[in-house]
Amino acid sequence: DVVARGAEGQETQIAIQCDFGGLGDCGRRRYVVGIHRADCLFDVELPAGRPEGAGTISIVSDVDKTGKAIDIFEIRVSIAE
Repeated sequence: DVVARGAEGQETQIAIQCDFGGLGDCGRRRYVVGIHRADCLFDVELPAGRPEGAGTISIVSDVDKTGKAIDIFEIRVSIAE
């Protein structure tokens, strides 16, 4: 879950990619982020086992390449059972 809003009152499109250290990835996810704080939520199924290394979460804050920014309030990761 990435909690964000468009900076300076501007809506923008963002892309989120993640790598879970050899356990897989979340693909490329696109969201429209508005002027109000909102959740960009997604689920990922991971195989059993231990990661082989560090993971990453990458956020492209301006998919349209028009110079827009975002405010990120939280990045939350939880295990669903």
